[in-house]
Amino acid sequence: PTATTSAPASRNRAVSLASLVTSQPQLSDLPRELNCLAGAIYFEAKSESLSGQLAVGRVIVARSKSGRFPNSYCGVVFQPSQFSFVRGGSMPGIARASRQWRNAVAIAQIAHAGSWRSPVEGALYFHAAYVAPGWRLARVGRVENHVFYRGACLSRDALTPGLNPGVGLSIEAARRARAIARPSNGLASGFGWTRSR
Repeated sequence: PTATTSAPASRNRAVSLASLVTSQPQLSDLPRELNCLAGAIYFEAKSESLSGQLAVGRVIVARSKSGRFPNSYCGVVFQPSQFSFVRGGSMPGIARASRQWRNAVAIAQIAHAGSWRSPVEGALYFHAAYVAPGWRLARVGRVENHVFYRGACLSRDALTPGLNPGVGLSIEAARRARAIARPSNGLASGFGWTRSR
């Protein structure tokens, strides 16, 4: 089987996302695009449930198909200021023998094929739950450590040079935006950059 094979029949046979993950082939030579998708899932959500990992993966897939963002998984993942784990246009090393990597690869295949519905299907944006970027987007929901949205971004972040709000708002990008929004006297500026509870 190849990574581009769609698996709608698997959706009907699988009784759970976990069983679908178990049934995915472990590809010895992962195509570049699936490697980017799996890498993002691994670094953004490896400590979350399979459902949380799928939610992250489906956002990347949705963005690549939206016409508003890069049209490839790698383009979405390496878009500037999107993921805190991307450094100098590359990903750090991955423990490829780990269970977390095997799960990320399986989830990437499932997200790519659309063979299991994400709990936040249709979301194009997400951020870590511990930041509050003040986006004026339609909130789709929260899945563990991430909050998901759809719609056009209307927040002041869209006007901040070098900060494109979207997939995986990096901690560094959030800090830069807070610093830009904070007056020089150190008082909060009212832009809503507070920690979520």
